[in-house]
Amino acid sequence: MTELNSWSGRPFGAAPPVGPEESFVHAASAGDLNADGLPDLVLCDQQKKTVAVFVNKGDGTFRRSFLQETGRAPYAVTVGDVNGDGRQDIVVGYLSAVGSVFFNTSNGTAFREIPWNDGKGEVYEIGIGDVDQDGWPDIVAARSGAASGIWFNMK
Repeated sequence: MTELNSWSGRPFGAAPPVGPEESFVHAASAGDLNADGLPDLVLCDQQKKTVAVFVNKGDGTFRRSFLQETGRAPYAVTVGDVNGDGRQDIVVGYLSAVGSVFFNTSNGTAFREIPWNDGKGEVYEIGIGDVDQDGWPDIVAARSGAASGIWFNMK
């Protein structure tokens, strides 16, 4: 019997650090934000209340291409094409605050922020998927202090 995705037993190697040394990153996600075929990183700093994009340089290192101060403590993040334009967007959940969708308006260096959800509870995890099967991705959030929920994409 063959196991799929079985671990080879080799340890992971050390990699160069990403982001500032003095940070309180609570949430991270990866996705190809600049459409170059390499996974870029999104790091959310809960203490500094920032969302940052680090573009993959292709050599195991990353450079920051975007930094947004949100004024809210980010607690969960995911990357996916929420508006169907072929570009990866960023969805952020916060601690007891209205969430953010950062629509990718260029090559991972500029984003347009819009609010989503009701701001209740703490968003611990976010998923993107076409829950209602209408062809458009929806946002699913796991929360504490409020009911978890689905926010349907209204096109």
